[in-house]
Amino acid sequence: MQSCLICDDHPMMREALSGRVRLAWPNTHVMEVAAFPDAWKHAKTEGLDLILCDLDMPGATPIVGIARILRTVPDVPLLVITAMEDDATLLALFDLGIVAVSSILCDRADGASGTFKWS
Repeated sequence: MQSCLICDDHPMMREALSGRVRLAWPNTHVMEVAAFPDAWKHAKTEGLDLILCDLDMPGATPIVGIARILRTVPDVPLLVITAMEDDATLLALFDLGIVAVSSILCDRADGASGTFKWS
């Protein structure tokens, strides 16, 4: 069974992402958290296959929050889902090791359908 951690402080966004993951991979175990400290804790879950994470959450700045997740589980792909458009921050996140960024500002036709490729 695949396992996914969804990290976002907005309940509707967590619900939408969880629904999208479950639609694509019906047997996936999905965990949801709303703050970086909870993300750090749940990232240690054995068998975690994917992390979808917002940048603007309680408990840390984006760079510190993501860096700590990646230090905790360096082999788990982390996809950032955000409205942030600051190039310097996004490039710094790629330098840390995130696998992709998906903007929540794109329209549905351009959106995440191509982003969620998970084997």
